[in-house]
Amino acid sequence: MIYTPDYTFKPNLAKAFTNPDPLTWVYDLRDDVTFWDGTKMTTDDVVYSMSRNLTDPASFYHYLYSNVKSIEATGPSQVTVKLTAPDYLFNRELAAYAGVVVQKKFAEAHVKDFGTPDVGVMCSGPFQFKSWTKGDNITLTRFDGWWNKEQTPKVKNLVFKFLTDEAAITAALQTGEIDGTYDPPLSGLTQLQGNTSGKLFYGSMPSNLTWTYANPEGAMKNPKMRQAIQLAVDWNGIAKALFKGTAVPIKAELPPTVFDDAKAQLEPAYAALPANGTPDIEKAKALVAEAGADGQKPVVLGTIASATGQAFGNAVVDGAKKAGINASLKVIQVDQYTNYLYDPKSREGVDMLFTDFWSNIPNALDWMGTTSTKGASFNQWGYSGVDDLYNSARAEKDDSKRGDITAQMMNKLAADNLTMGNGLQRASRLWMNNKITGAPATFTYVYAAWAQYLGGTA
Repeated sequence: MIYTPDYTFKPNLAKAFTNPDPLTWVYDLRDDVTFWDGTKMTTDDVVYSMSRNLTDPASFYHYLYSNVKSIEATGPSQVTVKLTAPDYLFNRELAAYAGVVVQKKFAEAHVKDFGTPDVGVMCSGPFQFKSWTKGDNITLTRFDGWWNKEQTPKVKNLVFKFLTDEAAITAALQTGEIDGTYDPPLSGLTQLQGNTSGKLFYGSMPSNLTWTYANPEGAMKNPKMRQAIQLAVDWNGIAKALFKGTAVPIKAELPPTVFDDAKAQLEPAYAALPANGTPDIEKAKALVAEAGADGQKPVVLGTIASATGQAFGNAVVDGAKKAGINASLKVIQVDQYTNYLYDPKSREGVDMLFTDFWSNIPNALDWMGTTSTKGASFNQWGYSGVDDLYNSARAEKDDSKRGDITAQMMNKLAADNLTMGNGLQRASRLWMNNKITGAPATFTYVYAAWAQYLGGTA
């Protein structure tokens, strides 16, 4: 399955899919897909690739297979997935990492070093792995055997350079040392916007740059405090100062870019939510006063040691202090930040955690399944207020009914001011110099192949 650059969901390596009953998904595979070594993709490869997520608890996408009972070949070009419970999110998740297909023979021959610099991978996409120079670059070459003849790549070679210093990246883009990049540094936006050797492009992105609530025993256990800090932040100011106008405040935890198949139900529900963006310090002060003793407790925002994280954190703390909240910032080193997300002991004393969150796929149920259900990886609060609704929505076949339940979830999260702040939906940023064109600007570059669209301007 795949999400195209305009977020259209459709078959990809499967030419068709059916859902003959609530506990069955059937995938009819294309017969013209070959791996980079020239061998045909078979049902064995698909079953093997999907089963890795099903049987390996260490797989990051194991949880997306929680309702899967079995994955079997049921014909020469057919794979059938049997479920333990109806799951109408599962099929869409196959459009991203949960549905990646690798060659079984190659993966089994490289159990310990599959995906490493010396070995690489064996897949079927438009560009094939050539080399990986540790600490410097990865080189891909065009795969002329790619099945999609309607989008034959024009570019023969791609070199991905490893650069982490923001100033160095900006300089390399301006001089032409690097032809293009996704997500160019915020610190270099002004320079790039004024540079005539290339152009910045912006596309939609399923994102919320905000905080997660991390301490249900601290000041933020009081809903008035959560409402107060939401009102105290100058979201429009952050969007202008930090993102140079390439981000907008959102009115809910989930941004409109994830409405997907529930758009008809979520759009009116979202429109009815209170506006977000301009601070209301006086109202925030009143809420802090109403919170009583909780309003006097310290509030610690943990943020990552990056220019974006610290600038965001300082803006939040500044607004909170204006509202009378005893707020402070804790800067966490990059290599330690993941511990704060997943280890309760590491984040002791931290009430909120900065996050620049984006979903596995541009879908509201995927979003809330990762942020707002019990045990979800970005639900540091331990919130369970929408669990029953989530399970009902995931099991509902009718798109309209599923959308109605999803809207109820969004409204419940908004009413509780959990599990995230209503932050900023930022744009997906793309820089291309004047020699190249064609790359999609939307965030689908994370979910699917994109370089087949690249071409030259000469």
